[in-house]
Amino acid sequence: MPALPSSTPKQFIQGAPVLHVPDVVATAAFYRDVLGFTWDFGDATYAVVWRDNSAIHFVRDEASPQGIHLFQWVKDIDAYYEEIVGRGAEVATQLTDRPYGIREFGVRDINGIGIVFGQDIDHRTDYVPHPTTTQEELTALFSRLGAPNPGGWAESQITEGIPQLARYVFLRQAWRKTVSEDDPNWITDAIDRANAKPKEPYAGVGHALAKLRMRGATDEELTDLVRGMQAKLLFAFCYLLEDPGQLEPEVSDIQWALAQVDEAGKIVGGIGGLHESVLGTDPTGREMRPRSR
Repeated sequence: MPALPSSTPKQFIQGAPVLHVPDVVATAAFYRDVLGFTWDFGDATYAVVWRDNSAIHFVRDEASPQGIHLFQWVKDIDAYYEEIVGRGAEVATQLTDRPYGIREFGVRDINGIGIVFGQDIDHRTDYVPHPTTTQEELTALFSRLGAPNPGGWAESQITEGIPQLARYVFLRQAWRKTVSEDDPNWITDAIDRANAKPKEPYAGVGHALAKLRMRGATDEELTDLVRGMQAKLLFAFCYLLEDPGQLEPEVSDIQWALAQVDEAGKIVGGIGGLHESVLGTDPTGREMRPRSR
């Protein structure tokens, strides 16, 4: 079994996926012989492979796992790539630098499970994300832009190197595309557009709103309904930027990301983890919780 990580975690020592596979022995042997993991625990029904601080568990099941893939951080991606290619690994996605700041490549195990191995790339060595450089100045900027807890955003950017200014501005602009709970005029506008052009795209929205109004739905209820669905879509879209989900094998190498660019259009860094901040940037400050009645 793997030794404890060399760092000193406050609580969590190690996370490990448990994969349901039809042949535990053959799967564990693949991870040992091709990917270089150690296999010293288990049998035909349950086994564990590990390498350094990474562990993967296998349990016997009739069907291969669906809808999952693995990601593994490594220290020297180029060296590991050469190592496992030399062991006979079939590369599914070639080793390359991604616009979201990771140098990575992908393989598939004998069950069809995709495994991506990656290493951080520092795109910010010659990049100043904003002329505001001190934490105090950055805090003041976040405050002027309307960010909740501006000091927290600024501190994270300064101390962790996360492009929080770009993250916040993107999410603020995205939230501005949703309906405002303080202005119900959007309902009347949608109904008027639908009445003027009843067969146009999106006219069904206006028709539905008109019927709901006639049946007693209040503007506040309609706004809460639509705004809630828009917020859920925003979260799903931001999550999709991180994970394309289950793709067909012939397009499994397709990836995408949101990136920040300079004035010349050159990518200077990735903008990631947006789904983690969607609720925290809700303009109402309630993180999409219901209004007080």
